[in-house]
Amino acid sequence: MMAPLPYYCIYCGHEEPQVYKTYAEGNLVKLLQCSSCYNLVDPYCEYDTTLLSINVVLQNKKAYRHILLNTWFENFWKLAIVFLFCESYCSWCFQKGMESKANYADFYELETNFYRALLRTIVSTAAFDGLICCPF
Repeated sequence: MMAPLPYYCIYCGHEEPQVYKTYAEGNLVKLLQCSSCYNLVDPYCEYDTTLLSINVVLQNKKAYRHILLNTWFENFWKLAIVFLFCESYCSWCFQKGMESKANYADFYELETNFYRALLRTIVSTAAFDGLICCPF
């Protein structure tokens, strides 16, 4: 995987030539500061994939900036599918909590309600993306 050049600060968006500098034949790595805001350019380059994924699921803006700006990420469609399922699950849970029925004995009715929530989420996301991306 090759990261794109130039890099961008995840705090202020300022363009930087590099994120870290290596010393002692690659044995020592030092993160560099942004020349604009004096924060570390991208501390997420040291994070493990699991920690980065947790920050993305928690919707941390800096983690999104790291993925979108400072990495060579090609599988946006996989990320979109995961977010659609998460949003559908949240919508389904909210709907299930709002309904007046106390007990659900039928598993298939629960599953059908989830698929309805998934379809509703896909349609609403497509409509939102269409309105945002459509040039007027």
